Amino acid sequence: MARRSASTAGTSSRLGEIKHVSYSTLTSWFDCPKKVELAKIRRAPARPAWWFAGGSAVHAATEEYDRWTLRDAVSRPKFSIVDEFQIAFDREYEEIKAKWPEESEWRHAGPKTAPETYDRWMKNGPLFVGNYISWRRSTDYIIWTAGADEVRSEVVGIETDLSCFLPGCDKEIKAYADRIFWTPSLQQIHIIDLKTGTRGPRVPLQFGTYGACLKYKFDVDAATGAAFMNREGALGKAFPLAKYTPAYVGRLFGHLSRAVDAQVFPAHEGSSCRMCDVSDSCYINGGTLSATYDPDDPDCPPF
Repeated sequence: MARRSASTAGTSSRLGEIKHVSYSTLTSWFDCPKKVELAKIRRAPARPAWWFAGGSAVHAATEEYDRWTLRDAVSRPKFSIVDEFQIAFDREYEEIKAKWPEESEWRHAGPKTAPETYDRWMKNGPLFVGNYISWRRSTDYIIWTAGADEVRSEVVGIETDLSCFLPGCDKEIKAYADRIFWTPSLQQIHIIDLKTGTRGPRVPLQFGTYGACLKYKFDVDAATGAAFMNREGALGKAFPLAKYTPAYVGRLFGHLSRAVDAQVFPAHEGSSCRMCDVSDSCYINGGTLSATYDPDDPDCPPF
């Protein structure tokens, strides 16, 4: 969540380079290539969001819970949902606050009359964590482990690093799966991504990316991918992943890699501009910092 002051802009040493790609980069490019350029290459300051701080804390607390379940049941301490969430949320909050002190400028979900706040997340965050824990206890899903049947294997399906080079893409694809589960009743592997927002994914691309990387890196097939909706306390639609082979996903990201190398970054003006974290630096959006960061702005000097 690095933030950089606009006062350091305007020097060639600030130009970034896209050395690796990810599902996030791909969807950002689909949504608006200009956003990728501003964030990754021009390093424009990104306006923070309450939902990022809260969502990151929910992810961290649920990770702690799943790792706690793998510890010895006799010697492990009691797990506190509220404490674990507050530790994680305070860490995220203080990091953002130090770099962008004015909370009224943070992006927030919901109406302006009832914006997200620290207190609201401290109320809802533990509930979202508790919803996940209740779901875990009600299913036969167990944490997948790589290369062993022992739950204390070195590689476990909690925030699993699946990063690799897939055929057809010359850049490393960074991929971290929130959870990889094994279901004894179905004898299948499932990829789960936690979502603290109100809408789940409509297409399986994120899960397909993780599934292809899982296959390529560990030679393991994931049957489905689904979002766990923390607000609802339930899994969303389960997407079959068979067609997302390493070859297909590699070619898909290869297209992105070539577009990035060719500096294909047209602005895509639309409804998503309102929620964009680098819109302050976008010329077509009327950003006040566009003359500093956006090469589409006639007043932006060469980097």
